[in-house]
Amino acid sequence: MLPSRSRDTISALLAAAIGGALYRYWLTAPVLGRLSIAQWRYIAFGVAVLIGVVLVRLGLNIAVLACTSVVGLVLGGTWAALVAPKDVTTPLSTELSNAFNYSLTLWREMVLLTVAVALGGLLSRVVNRPKS
Repeated sequence: MLPSRSRDTISALLAAAIGGALYRYWLTAPVLGRLSIAQWRYIAFGVAVLIGVVLVRLGLNIAVLACTSVVGLVLGGTWAALVAPKDVTTPLSTELSNAFNYSLTLWREMVLLTVAVALGGLLSRVVNRPKS
């Protein structure tokens, strides 16, 4: 059995990696061509709340959950920008910088999704609170 601190660190890293992968595939999904931006946001908000509920039920702290969701969203957005088709090849350092800057232009969605994940975690805690 791992010590609690190591287990928490591994859980946070896994949550960030899973969140990043989901966000990357969400940004590049072909179905996005058929959805309006409002529909995209509603579905993403619902999925983020669900992720928050699941991760809190697995024992992740809500503050850690919010931090890992931000890290996952930045990594997923950067990854999506890196794999997008390009007309001109550039050095890897320039490509990474451009991809990171692109992912930060989606800050409104990142804030919305981070709040949704934290809200899902809070709802999970309130529903599972022992009754006295």
